[in-house]
Amino acid sequence: MNKHKDVDNFEFYTTKQYFLHLTKSVSKTVKGDRVVLTAMSFDPKDKLITLLMEEMVLASKRGVKTLIIIDSYTFISNGFSKIVPFVFSTRQNHRNSPIIKSLEQLKAVGGRYTVLNKPRNPFSLIYSGRFHAKLAIVNDHVYVGGCNLTETSRIDMMVGWENAVIANKLADVCDKITDPNYRQKVFDGRDLKIELSKSASLLFDAGIKGQSLIMAKAFEIIDAADMSIFFACQYYPNSLTARRLIKAANRGVNVTILFNHPDQHSFPNSLIHRLVMLKQSWLSPANLNIVKLPKTEHYMHAKLIATEKSAILGSHNYIIAGVKFGTTEIALYEDGFDFSDRAIKALTSQITSF
Repeated sequence: MNKHKDVDNFEFYTTKQYFLHLTKSVSKTVKGDRVVLTAMSFDPKDKLITLLMEEMVLASKRGVKTLIIIDSYTFISNGFSKIVPFVFSTRQNHRNSPIIKSLEQLKAVGGRYTVLNKPRNPFSLIYSGRFHAKLAIVNDHVYVGGCNLTETSRIDMMVGWENAVIANKLADVCDKITDPNYRQKVFDGRDLKIELSKSASLLFDAGIKGQSLIMAKAFEIIDAADMSIFFACQYYPNSLTARRLIKAANRGVNVTILFNHPDQHSFPNSLIHRLVMLKQSWLSPANLNIVKLPKTEHYMHAKLIATEKSAILGSHNYIIAGVKFGTTEIALYEDGFDFSDRAIKALTSQITSF
């Protein structure tokens, strides 16, 4: 098992730790500094997000360059679109929305925001072309992981590190992502790989249907495992991902799959989750360690694959459906047992039933 000193540069944060650290970092910015936040969803009514947005507004007033990028999916919170989740109601994206009010408040003092993937009509497929990447930049500090700008009570995590070159590159990418046609103009239709060190890399899926550098790396990690695989996702894995995990278990790898109780999902996802679990129960070997969190547990939103050799974590759910729909994702990959071990501990430390 290889160990790399590069792992010492990474700091793991639980959901609460992340937002407290991020908010404090934003509060210390001065004129000319920069702050970039990206997420799929945004809820300014969440207490920790409220505090963060207060600091973002103050920072903008001080002359800090601030930018928030979210997906239009964030407006699906009530009305007909919640009853029929495949339909997006454009009426919810209006000036009286608390989301728009908060973002406009930031804009009024010099900040910027962008809502990507806006539907062309009220019946646009909301799961297609989502911007799902969770990233934050405060000057030269970078954060990557699974935390949205909402529901901060969730079990999730982020990884942060200091690197001016990487921060500059990511800030430039984010600035260009504000273009509605960013997939072709910024990524040129290709997923992006940024080398951080000999052992670590940052993977950025452009969101082109049918391709995912992150998914390919996830499969590579699973297939290369000899001793153990820890797989954590909000959903029970299916399709190609499940097949690889089952294959690993059949060759003697100790495979643990951690996921939410189906009742933690809203309909119809709860039903889909149960059907997937039922199907996989017929196909999975008896030695597969399946850990379904109790429904009394906080909702787990983290996405992690960790083995004795390496780990990957970020915004990707490692589900092929997201790849087929063309979803923009980000993930951090690192070789070495130490990183895997720290990632697992950062996640499981938040689970009360463990």
